[in-house]
Amino acid sequence: MKIIDELLYISEEECALCKYEVADINGICHDCNKRLDYVDMSYFDEADVKINYTLFLNNFLSGIIDRFKFKGQAYLYKSLGKIMYDRAKSSGILDGIDFIIPVPMHRRAENIRGFNQSELLSKRISELSGIPYDTEVVVKIKNTPPQHLLTSSERMKNLIGSFKLKNLNLSGKRILIVDDILTTGATVKHLTDEIKKSKPKTIEIMALTSGRRID
Repeated sequence: MKIIDELLYISEEECALCKYEVADINGICHDCNKRLDYVDMSYFDEADVKINYTLFLNNFLSGIIDRFKFKGQAYLYKSLGKIMYDRAKSSGILDGIDFIIPVPMHRRAENIRGFNQSELLSKRISELSGIPYDTEVVVKIKNTPPQHLLTSSERMKNLIGSFKLKNLNLSGKRILIVDDILTTGATVKHLTDEIKKSKPKTIEIMALTSGRRID
């Protein structure tokens, strides 16, 4: 997807989240940054894939995500992606990564929204890290109902056969999958299962946020 930066523009001097205060950290003002709940979380799923996320999905961030995904405020990717990059860099998540794969959307759903939010976050991380991102490695071939409208068991069944691997030359590569919100993990499970068919060396997940807290 071609990103038209002029349509995503916001002054670097103003907070990307509230648009009232002067930007301080990551293009965000001090007050908004204090309302973000940083958790810096990592854990391994049942398939031994490492999953990372940076922010707990509190009410404040839920509103920001809603504006980002559903209210056309795509410019928020710059600040949110910078938050993800800073965490990934400081935690060593980006070390040795060959390329980044955003969680794909079906082309019909992407056309309706106008963009893929995971692709925008990947774009920002790529800009800051120099690691290429690839939107053609794997595609979504089924236009499934939105995951947030389904129960946990329905989410897993909903995505069966949804992804198709197009680039089979991943053997020995280190892959970072980027997503916006981690809920049950159904999406990244089906996606990693498809990517594993090409025998990459490692697959790691980086999400912006999750509503899960793990002690």
